[in-house]
Amino acid sequence: MSPSLVDVGKTSIPAAHVRIVFSFSGSESGLNPNDYWVSAHNGLVLRQSETVNVSQKAGPLGSVHYAETMAISLKATSPTR
Repeated sequence: MSPSLVDVGKTSIPAAHVRIVFSFSGSESGLNPNDYWVSAHNGLVLRQSETVNVSQKAGPLGSVHYAETMAISLKATSPTR
């Protein structure tokens, strides 16, 4: 966990950057790192990014490779009405 600042709208918010990495081995292999930036003030997830890179050696469809990248971030800390 490391401290950082996350821009939400026009405000920089202190946050903790947390990385969780899922590792797959066996018939499926690869990595799935997940990064979260969590508000130090109230625990709100301000930003998240994830990358999946997994291969399956042998399944019903033969060998399959799956890759995905996604990122989300807040535009505001309260709902817009």
